[in-house]
Amino acid sequence: MEKMKKLIWIIVAIAIIAGAVFLFGRGNGDISNSEPIKIGVLLCLTGDCAEWGENSLNGLKLASEEINNNGGVLGRPVELVIQDSAEDNPADSVSAYRQLVLQKVKYIIGPNWTKAGLSIAPIAAKDNVIITSPSLGVAGFNEESENIFNIWPHDDIATRALARFAIEKGLKKAAIFSSKEFWYQTQGNAFEDEFTKLGGVITAKEEPLLTQRDIKTEAIKIKNSNPDVVMYSNFDNMGIMAKELKVFGYTGKQISILMDESRILQAQGAFEGVIYAQYAKPSEEFINKYKIKFGKEPGITADTAYDTLRIYAKIISDTGTDDIDAAQKTYAKLKTYSGASGELTFDGKGGVTKPSVFWTVKDGNSILYNE
Repeated sequence: MEKMKKLIWIIVAIAIIAGAVFLFGRGNGDISNSEPIKIGVLLCLTGDCAEWGENSLNGLKLASEEINNNGGVLGRPVELVIQDSAEDNPADSVSAYRQLVLQKVKYIIGPNWTKAGLSIAPIAAKDNVIITSPSLGVAGFNEESENIFNIWPHDDIATRALARFAIEKGLKKAAIFSSKEFWYQTQGNAFEDEFTKLGGVITAKEEPLLTQRDIKTEAIKIKNSNPDVVMYSNFDNMGIMAKELKVFGYTGKQISILMDESRILQAQGAFEGVIYAQYAKPSEEFINKYKIKFGKEPGITADTAYDTLRIYAKIISDTGTDDIDAAQKTYAKLKTYSGASGELTFDGKGGVTKPSVFWTVKDGNSILYNE
């Protein structure tokens, strides 16, 4: 009888210990749970924004490698689950997002551009996920819901700075090459509003669809309006417009909101001397690490994507669990973050701010603009 009692107490003790291990280990993301933390990668790997998606993916690969080499997050490795956000077609973007959710991915990084982001945001707002874009520059994305964040500043702030810059340089007449699609029109309207408030005059405003690649008629209208400066916010096709304007003899100033290598190549030399508003280059430490791994300089969004994964690792570690609801509360309390992309200040609505910087194209390369 005494032996039976001892056996029962041993069994009870084992059950209590096993339950505690499950509750405080596996249940709360402790190091005893070695299952990977899945990070959904929803980036533009095809189409006009492919340069941004490929750069972002490289930044994520670098960040995940570093995190895993240093013990992971709460002792668990990070696993990237990759989907092409297919941003030329919002329906395909939504489908790619849903594929990640079906794979039980709770943390998602992406998409890159606005069209996909604004299509996905209302759906993600209802899901038990955290989603952060490394490069989507409109408030309508991150302000859709408390579980949606943006590590790229809202671009209309930099666009207004570009308008002030033009006025300060004595450029009083501007033509705008934009589009009626949301991000592009937001930038064109922001420039027009700020420019005219300061006494400037808009000589022409052309807003063709992004699918329209034959823009000779629009180029002639802009050229014939005799502007001091042409402002570009039709990011997809602005290289084509610059090339057409050069053919038609335009020799005035050019300014743009954002620039990348694809657009410089698209312009075939017509963007030489263009001045554009963007953000400071990545930290030297990040540039060096990136060059060692990939053998080249980091392109646009590599640093912001890297920071996004690092922020996820931080909030999960600080929370002590990968539970979405708990991590979201930690994320919402984040005020500042110092990373590869610079000093980020969170605006309390899921967005960030940081100063814009002026750049120019010289000999086909982007360099900091010096007055």
